[in-house]
Amino acid sequence: MPSAGDLREESRRLLRAAEGFIDPKIKQELVSRAFELAQRAERIDILVADPERLKAEIARCRSRVRDASLSPAHRRIVREALADAESLMVAREASLRSRGPHLATSWLLSFPIFQFVT
Repeated sequence: MPSAGDLREESRRLLRAAEGFIDPKIKQELVSRAFELAQRAERIDILVADPERLKAEIARCRSRVRDASLSPAHRRIVREALADAESLMVAREASLRSRGPHLATSWLLSFPIFQFVT
């Protein structure tokens, strides 16, 4: 999964590229994709800042992907959002597993009664 910064950089690159085209259809396609990438970057930043939203975002995207009324372009955007949220969830779970005991309860292990727990 690309980082939010990478997505923003690609968005800026597409906007600069769009300036060089005369054909309005090509310009519109490049600008639209740049906007999508910027929105995706913002969504990633929000989910990283508030990991509790990940499960809700995954459920929302899974529901939307099954929506028959979505256009192919919109379905692609929802699939990208779902893939991003799932990647963030996997990364978050791996990070939590690697930390060992949860910080909120690890202080308990300093009490003599818990010394047998190793």
